[in-house]
Amino acid sequence: MQADLKGNFVTIIVFTIIISLGVLNTVLMVILERTREFGVMKAVGTRPGDIMKLIVLETCMLALMSIVVGNIGGVLANWALSVHGINIPTPVEYGGVLFEKITSNITFKSFWFPSLVIFASALVVSIPPALRAARISPTRAMRDI
Repeated sequence: MQADLKGNFVTIIVFTIIISLGVLNTVLMVILERTREFGVMKAVGTRPGDIMKLIVLETCMLALMSIVVGNIGGVLANWALSVHGINIPTPVEYGGVLFEKITSNITFKSFWFPSLVIFASALVVSIPPALRAARISPTRAMRDI
């Protein structure tokens, strides 16, 4: 049981790193494509903090939508595995118990913990690009693109 929990922890860390890199890439592309818009916003008087809040809020909304869609798919897949399971061609005996089918166990923790970790990592990863967009000068933003 302890080995299974440690393996789950390592899996969550690996997926979190991969997802964080994907979120970082998405946020950087959004900022690159909208650099001129941020320059115009700063030229008309938008404070850097407001631009930063805008980008972080946009990333949080994207993360929440992704978490909802992912959890719906995860619940459906887990439900199917808990009802039907995966048949093992040759049953395996372990500790006096004969395993003929692998089934899933749906728990609330198996959904909220990864969701919370992904949301927090998306929030943290969005801050450096948001700072970059908030600090750009209006003249440079309109000239570069």
